[in-house]
Amino acid sequence: MPRRNPPSSGPSQSSSDRSSSDPDQTVPRRRTAGNRHYKSRQGCFECKRRKVKCQETQPACENCVRLSLSCRYLPYGANPSPGQAVTLHEKQIFNLTDMRLFHHYFVAAYPHYPVRNDNIWISYVTPISHQCDFLMHAILALSASHLEKLSNSGLTKVAQAHRLAAITGLNSHLDKPLKTAADGDAVIATCFALLMQSWYMDDGLESFLVMTRSCELLTKHVRSQKVDAILARDDCSRVENMRPRLHGAPSYDLDFLSLASQSVNDVGLLCEESYQWKLLTSLQQCIASLAKSQMEGYMSHLNIESILVSMDHEELVQLIDPQNVISQLLLAHMVAIQLILRPIVCRERKQYTVTMFSIRMSRWVETICDNVGAGYDGFLTWPLLVSQYHNTKTLEKHILASPATSTGIVGYNGGMNLVATYHILFCAHPTFITPPPYKPPRLNSSPPTAAAPSAYSVQTHPPGPPHSNSPPFPSRHTAPIHHAQSNGDSRAAASSQPRPSSS
Repeated sequence: MPRRNPPSSGPSQSSSDRSSSDPDQTVPRRRTAGNRHYKSRQGCFECKRRKVKCQETQPACENCVRLSLSCRYLPYGANPSPGQAVTLHEKQIFNLTDMRLFHHYFVAAYPHYPVRNDNIWISYVTPISHQCDFLMHAILALSASHLEKLSNSGLTKVAQAHRLAAITGLNSHLDKPLKTAADGDAVIATCFALLMQSWYMDDGLESFLVMTRSCELLTKHVRSQKVDAILARDDCSRVENMRPRLHGAPSYDLDFLSLASQSVNDVGLLCEESYQWKLLTSLQQCIASLAKSQMEGYMSHLNIESILVSMDHEELVQLIDPQNVISQLLLAHMVAIQLILRPIVCRERKQYTVTMFSIRMSRWVETICDNVGAGYDGFLTWPLLVSQYHNTKTLEKHILASPATSTGIVGYNGGMNLVATYHILFCAHPTFITPPPYKPPRLNSSPPTAAAPSAYSVQTHPPGPPHSNSPPFPSRHTAPIHHAQSNGDSRAAASSQPRPSSS
């Protein structure tokens, strides 16, 4: 009995049989819910860069509107084929020079602020920069200025461009509330990177003062946002981190500190404004503390930073003003003290090295001398001396105490006194500005006349507070150190003489 096929509800011939028997007949492919998606290549640049789905709405997609980004599309008809996609990407933001700078940052230029564990910049901050353009620009700006200072590589314009991009992006980011810890850390890290970049800029003194203040204020701002940013934590202070690192730090030559004390006190004769007195006092205390111990010197160094941070905007503007002669003289001494602190502050970096500290602030004192002009050589002799030692890489040789002798300058002509050292140094470098031999500066004793206008102006109001409370300075000299206010008549004599204007 023949076998019968079971009945079927459809045609007896399968679709495969039909297709094989009738090649001209096409069968439409049935779509399911899972394969209805098609890949579009018309998304905007920002969504492609972020690798997210673009809504492709005109004139701006929803993603860019939500994130306040600039939404741009390829021209219509310019959509690349899959084989061309590799070569038709959006123009790259960073180039090969930036890759070189990023490598240099990893090797030698990464910051160490706040003073804790240097590795936090490599393991934590750097990955944040991959998603934060303004932080990446700040990192590259720092690296470019550092590398330019080391090798004169012609990267000044590159550093300036990255710095401008970082500041612009940071200001834009601060207009919005911080949402995550990474947001807060990106803000603080950018400020620290820009602060350290100013070290390596020949005209970076103004930026240094502004960024020193900005770092502290923005750290407080991030703390107020309650995002638990790692760089904003105050669980371990700089002092406690530095205490073990300063064990074995070198001590300073008291003869050199004596000259520093004399020079700072001489500038104190001219101070009038309250912010000038505060800065002057912090400089005096720092010099006196360096004569006692390295730890006390470091803590006094932090007090100088606190004075800068506590100034209001108007005071900071007056301090920075190149036409304010008294403020410029104070800044010259502040920079010189920052330079002689190098053997101590280099230990802020856990794997400390003097390399990055030996190239910072290298032209700042000379720039101040250009701003002040002639007539103030006596007030600027000591800062210029320190700057010259710094630029000739002989600073430690002249400022540190000799282990073999109690006085004199280490390793330089058998402990020759500083005035003789000064003459030898500047005669050996005739291209450097050569002020007269050091002696306590005197104010102009001849008052200006109407026929001969002068930069000096007679002050009829009483002078500022006396120097009698300035911190004592221990000395190994046989003769006592003569401060600018060694007797009560010196202030009266100074007040009877013309004084330079503070404006």
